[in-house]
Amino acid sequence: MANGREARTKKNPVTVRGPWIAMPLDFLRSRAWAELSPYAAKMLFDLCSGLGPNAKGNGDLSAAPAIMRPKGWSSTATRVAALQELEGAGLIAITKRGNRRDCTLYAVTLWPLQCDLSKLDYGPGAFTTTDWSSASAERAEAPTSQAPATWRQPRKNEKSIPATGQPDANLYPPRDNPTSNAPVIVPATGTKALLSAAKVYPQRDTYLDSPSPVLRSKCGSVTKALQ
Repeated sequence: MANGREARTKKNPVTVRGPWIAMPLDFLRSRAWAELSPYAAKMLFDLCSGLGPNAKGNGDLSAAPAIMRPKGWSSTATRVAALQELEGAGLIAITKRGNRRDCTLYAVTLWPLQCDLSKLDYGPGAFTTTDWSSASAERAEAPTSQAPATWRQPRKNEKSIPATGQPDANLYPPRDNPTSNAPVIVPATGTKALLSAAKVYPQRDTYLDSPSPVLRSKCGSVTKALQ
């Protein structure tokens, strides 16, 4: 009986092989996590893969191309956009500004700093573990069927072009099948009419066809001298 009570009172151990870190369930169930773009979500986990047990090394995380390229981050623009999205969402914080020799270091704000603080530009107090939910109360709430989550777009300035193989219908001027109703293209020459080259420079015969009087007199004197 004693062994049975002891078995019931003991907590079941976590059945995970190898080192592991604890992710807050409040964050994983929140709108802040659900509304991250797939790029930002992958970047967050790729940064967490550099942590040790109990989030050891937080604050000394690097997202340099040499580290992220083997993980699939072949595009610099996508990698930088994912980092900017995480920083704007309060999920990562810069702990050291990079330069030509050293790369930028980050910390995941879900856990406190736990690294060599002497190498950082920003120490404890640079962020809190609730920054991801401090922007608004809705970010800490779970999405619902009435208010589902909407994924963010990390590269909003890039205009996507559908690969349909057909020209855009709104292309101006139309390249294919032009119609008579197509607008007339007026060159940007102002209000004055265009001037032709004949009006600007009047046509005249060259000196080979009709030499000038001065040239004719010079040619005549040279001819007489030769005779």
